[in-house]
Amino acid sequence: GTYRGGGYIASLGTTNQSSLNMAAYLQQHSWLDNKTRAVFVEVTLYNPHVNLFSII
Repeated sequence: GTYRGGGYIASLGTTNQSSLNMAAYLQQHSWLDNKTRAVFVEVTLYNPHVNLFSII
């Protein structure tokens, strides 16, 4: 399907545990539920050896 622009942003943090904690928080506060249609995750990586940022 297609999705229009808009929505909400939640920073998941920089560690596995902070990401899990944020996901649990979002579920507990009804940001994520069984009616959630899509979740987009964007990740920025940096490689200092070649001074290159990658956004996935």
